[in-house]
Amino acid sequence: MQNVCSPVDLIEHEGYELRRESAEATRLAYVAATRARDLLVVPSIGDEWQRLPEFWIGQLGQGMFPPVEIRQKSTAPKGCPDFGADSVKRRPPGVSATARTVRPGLFLFDQPSSMGTAQKPYGVVWWDPDKLELGVRPRCALRQEELLAEVDNDAAKQNLAAFGSWEQQKKVAIESASSPTLRVQTVTQEVARGSDNKTSGEVSIVELRREPVRPKGKRYGSLVHAVLANVPLDASNAQIEQIAGLQARILQASPDETTSAISVVEGALKHDLLARASKCYRSGCCRRETPVTLFENNVLLEGVVDLAFEESGTWTVVDFKTAEELEMQLEKYRRQ
Repeated sequence: MQNVCSPVDLIEHEGYELRRESAEATRLAYVAATRARDLLVVPSIGDEWQRLPEFWIGQLGQGMFPPVEIRQKSTAPKGCPDFGADSVKRRPPGVSATARTVRPGLFLFDQPSSMGTAQKPYGVVWWDPDKLELGVRPRCALRQEELLAEVDNDAAKQNLAAFGSWEQQKKVAIESASSPTLRVQTVTQEVARGSDNKTSGEVSIVELRREPVRPKGKRYGSLVHAVLANVPLDASNAQIEQIAGLQARILQASPDETTSAISVVEGALKHDLLARASKCYRSGCCRRETPVTLFENNVLLEGVVDLAFEESGTWTVVDFKTAEELEMQLEKYRRQ
């Protein structure tokens, strides 16, 4: 009768599961037997055990159990204590040892010949369970009790003082490590923080001719900046249109924004300021989209210069802004 509580899949595939478990038991027994170098200890029962083949040690049964007719004819193994007559410590009431029970002691087993050469017999010792010291507490636990039982007030005070000193040093180290020795900020963040840094040098605003109606918004500003960052300073109109089209697809800009950005960049490249920058670029004295840093008062400022070029030992730095950006935060951009 099948167990109605078992899963349906297990009931329907019972044969397959049993074969799979048997194969796994074979693999487990192989691993256990082949890893032993000098001695292999196998837990088993000295009585006739009908269910032995169901367990992983069942694979080792033929190599462990002597033939029935000699199971009571063991010999005394060397280096072992004097064994009794039973290899089972406890049995159910009314059950006793029989002639099929393995008697504690040594049994020799013949090995199959290999390549026509006889192999030396190997021995299996069935142990007397009464000779086992069962229920022994682990030595590590006993050692712990010994350590805890040892009381030396002076040593304890010294240890507590050392621990207190270490704990204080740890606290100081954590507090020290929690205080940054260097604060990193972008130039935009520093300006937004309202620093009192004064501008050094002349800051001029160069405005290009504006269209009567021009798109607005962050996406449009990003598009203009992206085209100015990637276009050659001596680019033709066709090159500007190609780069603007690519950047527009990246930013998902509208056709109106793209057309306006092309017009703005064309006008910018025709301006005398960018013509000078183009000339310096050809002589290797121009930088575009260049990261810069400034260390001041334990603060590391980071930024990116849109365009900078050198003429006669003097650097001119150009920061591109759309009209809307300038109208909203002109003074902040001066400081930046």
